[in-house]
Amino acid sequence: VAMTDDGSSAAFDTGLLTADGEPIAAVLEPHDGDILWELTCFSVNAQARPATWPQMPATDQIAQELLATDDPSLRRTAARVVRDPRAATQAYDAVNDAVYVLVPKGSGAYALGHGPVGLSDARICARAISADQPAWLR
Repeated sequence: VAMTDDGSSAAFDTGLLTADGEPIAAVLEPHDGDILWELTCFSVNAQARPATWPQMPATDQIAQELLATDDPSLRRTAARVVRDPRAATQAYDAVNDAVYVLVPKGSGAYALGHGPVGLSDARICARAISADQPAWLR
């Protein structure tokens, strides 16, 4: 939580993004009573420390590959994966005997180093690795 110098407000990064990829912060103001702060609003303009998440080993490589494309939706996905590595997941492709990293792309998925993948195929391949899947893949 980042608090102003005078203590008149505080903000924290919710870890959520707008459709344009801007971080959303919760803004708090002092409150009398047992609970010292109350939620005032959500804002993309608040000065909050960026949320941090445990990093999956390939987060930087994922972002670099996605940012290198001319595809705007993959560039937005890169920002999403950097802020929340849980948006990416691994999938096993039995046909090619390979493991790919999947990220959301529009109404489907994108396998790094492979390309676009249909959502139903992505679900099947990802479930071969783990039953716990990101919300966009469920």
